[in-house]
Amino acid sequence: MTLFALLKRLALLTLVGFLIYLTWYLNTQTFADKEIKPEEPQLEMYGYTLKQYNADGELASILTGPYLKHFDGEMGTFLQDPDLVQYELQPDQTRIISWTAKSDNAHLNEDSSLITLKDNVVLYRPPLENRDEETVTTEKLLIHDKGERISTDLFIRLESPSYFTEGIGLTGFPSRGEYRLHNATKSQYETKKP
Repeated sequence: MTLFALLKRLALLTLVGFLIYLTWYLNTQTFADKEIKPEEPQLEMYGYTLKQYNADGELASILTGPYLKHFDGEMGTFLQDPDLVQYELQPDQTRIISWTAKSDNAHLNEDSSLITLKDNVVLYRPPLENRDEETVTTEKLLIHDKGERISTDLFIRLESPSYFTEGIGLTGFPSRGEYRLHNATKSQYETKKP
């Protein structure tokens, strides 16, 4: 064999080795980095009722509605016409409805720590002996911390029999009746006549 034939075979062997490496590299980059996520829901439920309990095992909230579609992973759960009831334990150990929320659609994230109510959202805080009823209306409302805190960055209207307040953006604690509007706030109060 001549030197030229040896160099030719070495070049051919190097080329084949490079092509094998390139094929392996492209195959691992194409399929290894992509997690295959199903496009079909993992669970579909009609007439759902989801109950959430606090650390003491007491009922904290109930979420009901006509249709639920759950996906595995980051997609979470999509809810149709959800109706959320948040309960509060009184000092005398009686359970009362702290507030309720309804909307046309909602999304529950994968670890159930955030509920996003969308389209025609109404949060209602019923009257008690020492407080008036309150209603918050908006197009999108985020419910954080198992119902302790709410927020939105859209237009809201907060109404009560004696006042209304409108603005852009809100952070609030509906169980305590505390709300902070962020921008373009407008309020009107009416005094009750005896």
